[in-house]
Amino acid sequence: MARTLIIGSAGDDELYGTAGDDDIIAGGGMDFVFGGAGSDFILGEGGIDYLDGEDGDDRLFGGDDNDVLRGGQGADLVSGDAGDDWLSGGDGRSPDTSYDQLLGGAGNDTIYSENADLIDGGSGDDLAVLLRQDSNVAFKADFSMPHRAQTLADGTVITGVERVSFSGGSGADILRAGDGADELRGGGGNDQLWGGGGIDILDGGSGRDRLVGGEGGDIFAFTYGTNRDRIIDFAQGEDRIAINGLFATVTFDKIVAATSRDAATGIVTIDLSQIGGAPSDRIELLTDPAQAFAFTAADFLL
Repeated sequence: MARTLIIGSAGDDELYGTAGDDDIIAGGGMDFVFGGAGSDFILGEGGIDYLDGEDGDDRLFGGDDNDVLRGGQGADLVSGDAGDDWLSGGDGRSPDTSYDQLLGGAGNDTIYSENADLIDGGSGDDLAVLLRQDSNVAFKADFSMPHRAQTLADGTVITGVERVSFSGGSGADILRAGDGADELRGGGGNDQLWGGGGIDILDGGSGRDRLVGGEGGDIFAFTYGTNRDRIIDFAQGEDRIAINGLFATVTFDKIVAATSRDAATGIVTIDLSQIGGAPSDRIELLTDPAQAFAFTAADFLL
């Protein structure tokens, strides 16, 4: 079947593909392009564009400027090209189960991935948002060397990404952040989360998790059902503990009342069940038993 050619103007266009295979060139201006069904080729060219491949195995190229690109359903190739782009292989509505190629290109890009994909941030300061909260795979990933390609447990290949926001599922994950401002969320399972040199957010989720902030002022996040998590290297004056609003009204005085310390081991325990948490919810901090320790209000985000 012959492909359909659709060409936009130098101004702002709204272009729609057919039910078949299309070649759509948006031209200049701020364009909105929807490929429809079929295996489409879409080029944004100049201007800030919104490109949506919709159904089918599509190829999307943002061109110049800061573009938003969605591959839609199907195995897509999505390339931001120049500019600070936002990329996703899916459609934002249904689960994306296809293997997509997500290429940031030049600029500071944000790349969303819900499934096993090929991710290459390209040049610039790029962020990969890896949404794996529905997975039962145990991930082991080291994001401290962004330009070294690595293959994750679900088949995702990732390289060229300076910052990561990772949300794990029910598996026991081992995740190490890089030097950027990263977010590591373990989800279910007994996870090990290691921050890097940046200001990181570490959230073990449910399970008995081990959290290591590393350098930089990090945030250790907890919510209802966190179980018993252990912070290895809490640095007062730099790191902070965030207690999610799902708890009953929390004040610093209530936290102090729920806190105890083992004089022999130096382990500090916050019994979250006393401030609205589940019965088994605890936060443990390793401290030097030879040194005095007391929380201050500045240690918490409430």
